[in-house]
Amino acid sequence: MKCSICKEKAVIELNYLKKAFCKEHFIDSFEERVKKHVEKNKLVDKNDKIVVGVSGGKDSLTMLYLLNKWYPGQVSALTVDEGIKNYREHTIKIVEKFVKEWGINYKKLSFKEGIGFSLDEICKKLEGIPCSYCGVFRRYLLNKGAREMKATKIAIGHNLDDEAQSIMMNLFQHGLQRFVRMGPLSGVVDNEKFIRRIKPLREITEKETRAYFFIKKFPHDIWECPYMQFAFRHNIRKMLNDYEKDNSGTKANIVKSYDSFIKKFKKTKYNIVFCEKCKEPTSSNICRACIIKEEFYERTRNKGKTKN
Repeated sequence: MKCSICKEKAVIELNYLKKAFCKEHFIDSFEERVKKHVEKNKLVDKNDKIVVGVSGGKDSLTMLYLLNKWYPGQVSALTVDEGIKNYREHTIKIVEKFVKEWGINYKKLSFKEGIGFSLDEICKKLEGIPCSYCGVFRRYLLNKGAREMKATKIAIGHNLDDEAQSIMMNLFQHGLQRFVRMGPLSGVVDNEKFIRRIKPLREITEKETRAYFFIKKFPHDIWECPYMQFAFRHNIRKMLNDYEKDNSGTKANIVKSYDSFIKKFKKTKYNIVFCEKCKEPTSSNICRACIIKEEFYERTRNKGKTKN
């Protein structure tokens, strides 16, 4: 297998692009494609203050590195500690090492301090899928934390695989409101309390991000979220990976089809709603975060009662 550009030995083959690259040309191609995606979709303006949601994984660290490289002085990092024992404490150390090395402003929030309980505590008392609770509170705290950091944009590390999975998940689960809010610049409203999200890695596959991450020798560890196996996304990921093996380009085609279909909806203006309890932006009268919190405390109160 030879590099499509220089004909030297290739380190990666990308079937969906019908190309292979040596180490040097892969790095150049990767960065060029991400930068082109950011500029084409006008994800970053010269006056933007970008807060990058960083988990410590390959996608978020790669995104943080590139944005800080291209837009120095405009980028900060924000980590949300869900309170997952024997997992999140390890990835937080990686983030702290990374931001210190590159001199990036950094802030950490936690479920325990910001919500009142950790994800581990939620999972002991509520019977739902852990990822559904985690996603609600992570988005809640990312928006609130980024707003406190005076951000104009939140960057999240969704790659092409993630985006294709999200599209299929929303279709399967009839998540039409979430469906129209997706895209390179997600969200459909402009409001000072709601920080819109950008996805710089949206046209890059997970395989490419992983290769870039290891070639650049960024700090990493082997820890995986113990709740991942319960996620609906886990099943969708497996399904799409199976299709991709036999039909190269499946994931890219899903995202392209979505983009073509959704263009007219992006022109529609939507009114933002604020939660009656916490006053944070939401799509209903009471936000999902407040509903889950009430369920948690109700279960706590009931557990403390004794039967006659």
